[in-house]
Amino acid sequence: MDERKKILELVASGQLSIDEGDRILDALDQASAGPADPKPFREPETFTGESLYHAITDVVKESMRGAGVGLKSGIGVFATGRPRRGRDIDEIVRFASHGVSPGYVRDMRGIFDEDLSPDELTDLMNHGVNVEYAREMRDVFADELSPDEVRELMDHGVRVDYAREMRDIFEDELSADEIRELMDHGVRVEFVREMIDAESTDLEVDEVIRRRDEG
Repeated sequence: MDERKKILELVASGQLSIDEGDRILDALDQASAGPADPKPFREPETFTGESLYHAITDVVKESMRGAGVGLKSGIGVFATGRPRRGRDIDEIVRFASHGVSPGYVRDMRGIFDEDLSPDELTDLMNHGVNVEYAREMRDVFADELSPDEVRELMDHGVRVDYAREMRDIFEDELSADEIRELMDHGVRVEFVREMIDAESTDLEVDEVIRRRDEG
């Protein structure tokens, strides 16, 4: 078995700390360089960026599977550590444990036009918010939704087409909170359209919900 893989497995199982594993990997780097010779020096192979993400994910999955432990519960052994070449290893391991891929990170940070924190990214993933949902829902609200608002809309089962149609009916005046409230009270799009057609007047969200609750 590859020595580097052995070290990563020992860290994954908690037998080595991140710092100890880091020092051993550094020692392996130096040993692999071999004695000095006239040939040009080649930097020992290291894991960085996406390759580190996938390497850690594969090793942790294999180790946890062998121990009969789920990936998310077993990954806790990586809770502490320090940066190692390139991206912060803690952040990469945390993303790997929650199934947050490098592509997901890039896409979500692009959608929200901000440097989302690891907490926000793992929270979005854990609540089932995919890239398409976030992009389309942000578009419905003219890019004015925060990550928390998108997550809450997902939690309340608000579909993109529901939000879009309700916003159209109320001429884009509905907030994310109001749309969640309409969904929670079982207000269908057809119900609102029928009310408007019957009364030929503008309706307030509270009035629509009241009438829906009254049956």
